[in-house]
Amino acid sequence: MVGLFMNGLADIGITNVFITIDRMDFMDFSAPFDTDRSCFITRVEPPLPRWLSLALPYQMVTWMALLGGLLTTSLFLYLLTRVLLDRNLGELDTFKTLPYSGLYVLGMHFRVSQSHTPVRTSTQVFVLFLWLYVIIITTGYSSNLTAFLTVTREPTGMETLRELYISKLPVLSNGNFFKSVMVNTKNFYVQELAKNYRAEYDMDKTHSTVQQGKGVSIQGLAFQEYVIATRYTTHGRPSIRIMKECFSDHSIALGLEKQSVLERKFNMVLNWIVEAGLVRRWFLDSLNLALEYARQDKKAKGNNGNTEEEDDDDDMMVRGTTARSIPLGIDHMQGIFFILVLLYSLSILVFLLEWLLA
Repeated sequence: MVGLFMNGLADIGITNVFITIDRMDFMDFSAPFDTDRSCFITRVEPPLPRWLSLALPYQMVTWMALLGGLLTTSLFLYLLTRVLLDRNLGELDTFKTLPYSGLYVLGMHFRVSQSHTPVRTSTQVFVLFLWLYVIIITTGYSSNLTAFLTVTREPTGMETLRELYISKLPVLSNGNFFKSVMVNTKNFYVQELAKNYRAEYDMDKTHSTVQQGKGVSIQGLAFQEYVIATRYTTHGRPSIRIMKECFSDHSIALGLEKQSVLERKFNMVLNWIVEAGLVRRWFLDSLNLALEYARQDKKAKGNNGNTEEEDDDDDMMVRGTTARSIPLGIDHMQGIFFILVLLYSLSILVFLLEWLLA
């Protein structure tokens, strides 16, 4: 469209026209009626494996603290028992070995009833408070575990310009307009990203590259919101997303030929539209209408044998709600089987070591 104005072949341009100084040499603009930002599109990272859900209720720092507490508690129980036995104050001989003390404390963490109980009051008091400590830990873990088992956990992808710069991914867009915007910005990371800019006029190919994680795309924010919602969202889950950190705000206006007599009248009407708050409202209405057309077209073609019930399920997924509770399947519980296989492997390994050493 800008090329048509350059050649004197256009009178009015009603697309998402950015007001820039270099374009004022061959075209005029109406009063701005909206603003837009230059943002990057990147892929939505695949969800984390379900078996990781077993470790997600606590942060890594918390797990390390709990491991340290397990080791120090086992050592303290062992030392306390040895002191009591050395002073002939009486205590169970089973606690005088460090492996058994560690196994005893570990069993308490798994809420296993212990057949041996301490004899001395000092040891009993220690074990009593240890039980309280373990109850709080295990209750907090089990309370959060159900939520992490039933909800798919998505990793945090790139969100900042610095992270995008470190990734060294190519930046794709149609034409060289955004390259000039990136070069002229004062942001260091954006200037460096301009060196990886590559013009690609096939938008489907561009978005395919983004979905594969082999590049990112740069466009205006409103255009990206529309394209992602209408073309790259399935069952409420988009395959590409907009990074949080954007740059370079642009004013949006109608494009007009130089010295157009229509500019004053257009500005008057545009001011009414802006004051009424209709710009964003019409954009959202257009987006909802496009989604409805896509849904109707999908029903008419019968893609994937969808039924009305499945469409209702899709709508519930988009809203983030569900009408039924979710039963836990094999996919949810794969972490348990992972632990089971790990225990089998460790048991066989220890058995082989004992057999060789015997």
